[in-house]
Amino acid sequence: MVHSGTKYLGGHNDTLAGFIVAKDASLVEKIRYIAMTTGAVLSPFDSWLILRGIQTLSVRMERAEENAGKTIVALLPDSGDRYLSTALFRN
Repeated sequence: MVHSGTKYLGGHNDTLAGFIVAKDASLVEKIRYIAMTTGAVLSPFDSWLILRGIQTLSVRMERAEENAGKTIVALLPDSGDRYLSTALFRN
C-alpha cells in the first residue's frame, strides 16, 4: 500500500513524503533495498518535519471532523427531521 504523508502527516505544507507499507517481509526487504540504494528516502530534516506534523495530527483531524459536521448540517434540508445529522454527529 502506498500512502501520501504530505498532507496529513506533514500538515504544515513544508515537506513532501510518501510511505510504502507491506505485510510480506521479503517484499519489505526488496523495497528497503531499492530505497536505500537509490536514495529514495527522506532526509533527516524532512523526517523531523513529518514527526513535527504528527504531533499536531490529532488536533487537525478533530477540527476537520468538526468542520465537516457543521458543513453537512448546514447543507441538510431543514425538514424538521435531523435524524441523519444526529446519527452521524452526536454533538
